[in-house]
Amino acid sequence: MSIFLFADNQDITRIGLKYILQTSSYADEMYDAMNKEDLQQLLRTFPEAVVILDYTQFDFSSPQQLLNVCASVPSSSWVLFSEELSPAFLRIVLQSDPSISIVMKHAPKQEILDALKNASVHSPYRCEEAMEILRQEMIQHSKPLL
Repeated sequence: MSIFLFADNQDITRIGLKYILQTSSYADEMYDAMNKEDLQQLLRTFPEAVVILDYTQFDFSSPQQLLNVCASVPSSSWVLFSEELSPAFLRIVLQSDPSISIVMKHAPKQEILDALKNASVHSPYRCEEAMEILRQEMIQHSKPLL
């Protein structure tokens, strides 16, 4: 069982994830962070928490800022939970911190549950869509220039 921190400014997403977690019994406690300052305060209180973050809906100004916050709380576990993440963003984040999990908001319920379960035991999870985005980027960058 774990403490989950929601860093997502979409009410329906937070409510839905809380419902999923309550019915799955993965979470002991759940808290909302409405901005980066709230999140950092919660992480000081709960340094081993699982953070569920929608990077595109939150107030991080760059991938590096996100990575700095992640690095400042090494015992936390992070799940990027977004509708869409760019290949460049995914590459930067995963190369810098391979412990970060990724699942898309439109993923099937079981895939979301798998990501949350993995995060609760500090094991990274990558949804198939994120892996495909990275594979396609690698193919494009490995093509010889003509």
